[in-house]
Order: sequence, then C-alpha cells, then structure tokens
Amino acid sequence: MTGNTYAAKGHTYSYYRCARKKRNKQCDMPDIPRDQAEKMVLDALSRILDGAELDRLAGLIADYAAKQDADRKAEAEYLREELAEAERRISKW
Repeated sequence: MTGNTYAAKGHTYSYYRCARKKRNKQCDMPDIPRDQAEKMVLDALSRILDGAELDRLAGLIADYAAKQDADRKAEAEYLREELAEAERRISKW
C-alpha cells in the first residue's frame, strides 16, 4: 500500500492504494481512506500491545516524524541558498 493525496473542490483527500494498482493497474483492491486504514492499524496494535508499549511506539513515531520534518526544512533551506547563489551568478552575466 502506498499513501496518496489529491485535492478537489477545495478538499484534500488522502487514501492508501495497492502499489501494484498504482504501478501497472494489476490490482482490483479498492482504495482505502487514510483515516480508516490508520484506525484499523491502531486497533490491531492496541490488541497486541499494552498501553505503555503503545505510548512508547507513539513517542518513537513522533520523534521520527519530527526528525524527518527537520531534515526536510534543512534541505529546503539549503536549496533556497543554492537557488539564491545561482540567481546571483546569472544576474552577473
């Protein structure tokens, strides 16, 4: 399953789709709304893990997401600086 998002009529829709369906249309499994899929996963995890383990897992996921966000922001800043430098060089021609 791969996550997908699209916007239409002022709304954003997020869902999961079979990777084979996305790649080569060889899957007849329907798309699953993101909220529904994530609730199913959390329900399954809550049956397997106790509260403390779920809290620990949630913390790890939040830490990972925060690091990814920080990495993306740092990359965006680097690219902005590179773009500014390229524009400076172009303007000197």
